[in-house]
Amino acid sequence: MGKLKEGEIGDKNFIRILVVGVLLTFFIPLFALISEYILLMTLLLVVFWFWFIKFISQEIFKNKTRIRDDTVTELVQYLRKLRHDFVNHYQVLYGIAQISKDTRLLKHLEKVKILNNNYGSILKLSQYDLVQYFLKQLACQSDTESHYQLTNSASWEDFNNSYGPKIVPLLDRVCQLISLEKIVHPSSMIDWELDENTKEYTMVLTVYDSEEPWGVNIDKYLNEVKVEAHKIGVKFEYFTWEEQIAVHFLIPK
Repeated sequence: MGKLKEGEIGDKNFIRILVVGVLLTFFIPLFALISEYILLMTLLLVVFWFWFIKFISQEIFKNKTRIRDDTVTELVQYLRKLRHDFVNHYQVLYGIAQISKDTRLLKHLEKVKILNNNYGSILKLSQYDLVQYFLKQLACQSDTESHYQLTNSASWEDFNNSYGPKIVPLLDRVCQLISLEKIVHPSSMIDWELDENTKEYTMVLTVYDSEEPWGVNIDKYLNEVKVEAHKIGVKFEYFTWEEQIAVHFLIPK
């Protein structure tokens, strides 16, 4: 048998445990002829197989998670390479536009530059749930006239990846509560700032919308988000003005 990869279901420890379980299952009926503890041994066997099934489930989940993480990491690296190539082409086009003094083209390229910066900031994230969420949000906002910008100043080297699947539903819920997908007019501004300090990572969403002032009823629902965030160890704060709202997620390192 060839060398088995570490972490896979078919490793040597798994095979040893399986062999022991099979031998116990077949030999216990023989003990019934010579031992009065057959009921106890049967109970122990049931407990063993229950534990074994649980062990298999955990290993399968770990294996799937590892494969998914590797796949997403490879995909993000590929997207980073494509973006690097795009930046090179963009710089050439921008230089040509400056020489030709085409103001309409320069104005359009400035918008493309902001979009490219947003993608670059998102791809700096190390957690695939967050990458997927912000890429999806950016794709939805890119077809609107609102000003959308995401700035990422954090290194994310110490980020606990287990927070990703927990915080994405909270981000999505907040964005739904403030109807982010409905903010599409030119006067609106949607600004994400991702940063860090010695103790925590910060995600700050600031939205300015003159056409849809924030109502007082939103406080109730945002306070519910605060409770949910506290349960997973994340601090949540929000501030509202007549035409502006800011929400803060503080994630411990």
